[in-house]
Amino acid sequence: AVGGLAMTAWDLVMDPVMVAGGHWVWDTNGAYFGIPLQNYSGWWLTAFTTFALYLLISGKAEKPAEARFDRLAVTSYLVTALGIVAVSLVSGAGALALIGFFAMMPWVAAGWLTSWITSPATPPAPCRIAPPLPGAATRRARPSSPPPGIP
Repeated sequence: AVGGLAMTAWDLVMDPVMVAGGHWVWDTNGAYFGIPLQNYSGWWLTAFTTFALYLLISGKAEKPAEARFDRLAVTSYLVTALGIVAVSLVSGAGALALIGFFAMMPWVAAGWLTSWITSPATPPAPCRIAPPLPGAATRRARPSSPPPGIP
């Protein structure tokens, strides 16, 4: 259900921007920037069904999530959110930019915090430079000689 809400939050900005740009056309004039409200219940139902089927078929509902993959999904959603907010600002739709920011950023924050709380990141292994292989030639800096004519 949460995934459906997060995707519907994105659509709160995407649909009005696409309608204003002439990319999508609605037969009826809706209450929200000319978009019928049932569009958003349709988005939620479609996203919810897609996520539910994926979890059911893949069997991932029983497996704990890995933090790095969760963070990748949250980062992708963040890039999408910032992109649609930027498009809204550039196209002069400041109200949509604010709606998009406040509709999508709570999901980014919740996803990011959840990924850190449920599975904290392990620090990366220290970087070590491997010693040269036995018998391998090593390079040493040679003192350079001055160019001809310079004492």
